[in-house]
Amino acid sequence: MKSMISFIFLSLLLLHFYNPIRGQNTDPFVICGTNGNYTSGSSFQQNLNQTLTSLAANASHTGYYTTSAGQNPNAVYGLIQCRAYLSKEDCQTCADKVVSEVTQLCPYRKEATRYNGECSLQYSDWRFFGQLDSTLRIIVTYGGEKPSNMTLFRSQLRYLLQNLTLIAQTDNSRLAMGSISYLTFTPIYGMVECVRDLSGQGCVFCLQDLFEFIPSALGDQPNGQLSAISCSFRYGLFKFFQFSLPPPPPPPPSPPLPLQPPPSPLPRPPTSPLEPNATFASSNGKVFRIVIMAITPVAVVALIIVPGIYCCFLYWGKYTRKLFGGNDEYDGSSSETLLVPFSVLKAATSGFSDGNKLGQGGFGAVYKGKMPDGQEVAVKRLLTSSSQGLEELKTEVRLVAKLEHTNLVRLLGCCIQGKEQLLVYEYISNGNLDQLLFGENKKSILTWETRYRIIVGIARGMLYLHEDSRLKIVHRDLKGANILLDESMNPKIADFGTARLFSATQTHISTKKVAGTRGYMPPEYVKNGQFSTVSDVYSFGILVLEIISGERITTPRNYSNLQSDAWEHWVDGKALNLLDKTLGLKYPRHEVLKCIHIGLLCVQKSASKRPKMSSIILMLSSNTSNFSSPRKPAFYINNRDTRSCSVVEEPKISQSDQNSAYFTCQNDRNYTSGSPYQLNLNLTFKSLASNASTDDYSTASIGSGPDQVYGLIQCTGYTPRDACQACATNMVAQITQMCPNQKQGSIYNEKCTLQYSDMDFFSDLESTPRFIMWNNVNASDLVLLKTSLEALLKSLWPYAAESLSRIASGNSTFTKVKNIYALVQCSKGISGSDCLTCLQNVSMTCLLFLDKGESGFLFAPSCNLRYDTHLFYSALPAFQPGLDQSPPPSLLEEENQSISHVEASKISVILVMAAALALLIVSGTYSFLLWKNRRKNGVVGDSNRSLESLLTEFDKLREATNNFADENKLGQGGFGVVYKGKMVGGQEIAVKRLSTGSKQEEKLLVYEYLPNGSLDKFLFDKNRRLKLNWEMRYNIIVGIARGLLYLHEECPLKIIHRDMKASNILLDESMTPKISDFGLARLFPGTQNHCITTRIVGTYGYMAPEYAVRGRYSTKSDVYSFGILVLEIITGMEALGQWNSFEDSGLNLGR
Repeated sequence: MKSMISFIFLSLLLLHFYNPIRGQNTDPFVICGTNGNYTSGSSFQQNLNQTLTSLAANASHTGYYTTSAGQNPNAVYGLIQCRAYLSKEDCQTCADKVVSEVTQLCPYRKEATRYNGECSLQYSDWRFFGQLDSTLRIIVTYGGEKPSNMTLFRSQLRYLLQNLTLIAQTDNSRLAMGSISYLTFTPIYGMVECVRDLSGQGCVFCLQDLFEFIPSALGDQPNGQLSAISCSFRYGLFKFFQFSLPPPPPPPPSPPLPLQPPPSPLPRPPTSPLEPNATFASSNGKVFRIVIMAITPVAVVALIIVPGIYCCFLYWGKYTRKLFGGNDEYDGSSSETLLVPFSVLKAATSGFSDGNKLGQGGFGAVYKGKMPDGQEVAVKRLLTSSSQGLEELKTEVRLVAKLEHTNLVRLLGCCIQGKEQLLVYEYISNGNLDQLLFGENKKSILTWETRYRIIVGIARGMLYLHEDSRLKIVHRDLKGANILLDESMNPKIADFGTARLFSATQTHISTKKVAGTRGYMPPEYVKNGQFSTVSDVYSFGILVLEIISGERITTPRNYSNLQSDAWEHWVDGKALNLLDKTLGLKYPRHEVLKCIHIGLLCVQKSASKRPKMSSIILMLSSNTSNFSSPRKPAFYINNRDTRSCSVVEEPKISQSDQNSAYFTCQNDRNYTSGSPYQLNLNLTFKSLASNASTDDYSTASIGSGPDQVYGLIQCTGYTPRDACQACATNMVAQITQMCPNQKQGSIYNEKCTLQYSDMDFFSDLESTPRFIMWNNVNASDLVLLKTSLEALLKSLWPYAAESLSRIASGNSTFTKVKNIYALVQCSKGISGSDCLTCLQNVSMTCLLFLDKGESGFLFAPSCNLRYDTHLFYSALPAFQPGLDQSPPPSLLEEENQSISHVEASKISVILVMAAALALLIVSGTYSFLLWKNRRKNGVVGDSNRSLESLLTEFDKLREATNNFADENKLGQGGFGVVYKGKMVGGQEIAVKRLSTGSKQEEKLLVYEYLPNGSLDKFLFDKNRRLKLNWEMRYNIIVGIARGLLYLHEECPLKIIHRDMKASNILLDESMTPKISDFGLARLFPGTQNHCITTRIVGTYGYMAPEYAVRGRYSTKSDVYSFGILVLEIITGMEALGQWNSFEDSGLNLGR
């Protein structure tokens, strides 16, 4: 299956400048991976050579090719792609060049990328196919004079790029080029491109993510290019592509309206009409209007030939399979069997009435409904205007429909009709955890017993997603609002719209689009876009602390947060102070402490230190608390162990000078005089002081291990360069006196700040104000000052967060004779989202001190702000919304302008297409209604997979097994023979052919093929048992236990296997056990504890005495069999060995 991957593969942000030229920029880019090296002559090198040879040989056929060679850990995956407009000869030439260069540029590296402008190549030791990445990787500017009319240039560029995006979305090559009028005889040329196997919607998302960087990365540049792994675009005032376009028409009569500053985050743009003065083309060489005119008569002819019941049915089936990824290798269910008519859901919810509304989310509203058969359901109606909503629907249907667990909400159906997209879930009566945990009635409902059961249930659900299900899934939005509670207060994890599927060997994914909820996201995801299963573990830890404390993670605190409070209580030995006061004294102390301990382990800053969900389950099940000690949590706010106050107030801002400073010293870690740490610290200070003369922000790191020192110095945005140098020198001199032996300290004043530590803190968020100054001049109108300043600061936040300099300034009218000026600044080391968070916190503190004066300065380690009624800065930063400068354009903002006229030819085209569409609707209605009536009207299935969707033709199975040949026979059991088979697509399977003498009709069952066979073949064979070391045996025991736990407690259906034995435990290529042969299994109702039967079936030696003697069986019967199996695995002895002589006497009660 081909994947979503790019033709540009750089992981560093590069900036190159060129003079304006006519032609392509072919300067090479290369990056060599850091995930390991291979040795000469190794298996990896052989597989790499094979992969590169295959890429070079196949590149020119279609211009895009992926391949792989070998098996892990020596597997190699490769991809090559040429520009869509290249000829086969040029593509082949380019491919040969990059293939020959990549191993020279990155010798013995296990991962490398090479891009030369016309084609690109990537290889790696991990399967990177299918990873959409819109992270900005390359910035190229080509010089040239600034456009004379920047407002018009930006507006026309926006039209051009948006409409090229629409063309690329539907073009198979995912490439579009075009031009648009800018000034008389001066067009703007543009080109957008996505990877070819990227979906149309994914292409749009990727390009729109890149468009966000135009203001900050390209500014006023008339010629530029931005590239990500999955897409790129380029624009310019000269024609830089080879494709021929007709000359652009005359410019519009009047320029479009100026653009407005972007909100943050920015919405996806709507599909807007094409700009009349633009020319667009796809890579197939068709002018856009000509394409429409050519397609129209073809569509009309097709309407006459195609309509019919059978064709309509086939179309719908293909559409559904395409929409939901019918080729998904994990797909075990048909999405078509989940479809429910819109009319049924509309009737079930009383027309989606407000009285039935259960809640509103980011992608739509949820309604309670009652189906015609009486079943209560919850219907999520996705917003018709949200393109993300459609992606969410696809994700949920493809993932949740394949998951069955008692702690996961069940997806019962879906509906797609026109713009309507709906999901149908089981109805959960008690709402979500948020509503109960933070509501007024929690005291009577959420006892400690209930809270503990909720914690364990969530952990079990997450363990299933991460390790126990067929799919490895990261939820990415685990929070109280997404935990539903049934009538027994059992938790069910919901809302998988942002979930991501991982391959078995994949450890993490990087993304530009960070999706989730603030407070629940770990630092590596917020700052670097990297997420994995331990990202969910972090969210789980936050959720545990919320459940224990009854407080939201987002609740404002005095210079602290929930995890910091929990940590400080823990360190002080007063962890129970965190407990929700509504619980009183009704709780088991050891259980609460254990949960706090687990919560703190989960929220540690280092992802590698967080436990796996399987370890968390073991800790929750353990009666001891002998776990590893937690470290400080992520986003920890430290207000302890300092030699100065957390907030310092200086009453005279006008009297401040470079000699007044305030400091904090961390007293819990010290170094000795003359030690390597002190030497590294002195070198760090020297480097920082010297760099301050050339840059207002500088970092340095010297040494390694426990003696490594990290240092940072930053001057405020309005401090002149010479003053910055003087301040830095003074700060270095003072900090060594104030913190003589401490391994961590900081010193700051109005002009600059200096920080150092033995830990990397450059990207840490520290938003607690430490230093405040004001001028004691009372404002004449405090209310007006607060209103004006608050509005001004809020307008500056997004500009600073999006700017590379992390600075923004502006002014606002205060009174008729006064303006108020403000400057906000963040540390360049933190992310844009962290910058926004810091400025929000500091600004809110600033507004509390407004009564102190008309001028003020507030400092936090990660950001600062200053305001004044006099202009206090001379060199103006890049973004200044209040100083007569046009705001940066938002290429993602909804277009509010109207087009005054449309060419008559376009109107005629639209009319013809409308008529064709009408014919399509009329001719298809009858066929659609016939198909629709074949479905059960309004009954939502209890199973996510219908029996029909699993049926396979007998002839295909006979062909796959070579007519059930004896050489394909894997074994024989009591009810039939099992054969190995190979399907047409190459998939290996195991086919169980049930015997006609087993009181069953001729039937066949198709299973996944497991190459290592059953456990008994290893365990009871003298030679093969030597391969079973203790680690393998222990993992097999644990795996079987997990499988049984799922059957007994975690599956929505409570199942008793009744024939647990070594021959029914199959082993995959990694020796992971799989429970098989459910022919004797029985389904238990939810409240039933045991059953009694007169027909005893199973295998003697594994049957519990109450079952063998009285015919009574329950989950404990399987537990007995599991115990026998454990003893067999430990001893290597067969439980049936001593009874073999009695088989002829009938003591072996049935197989």
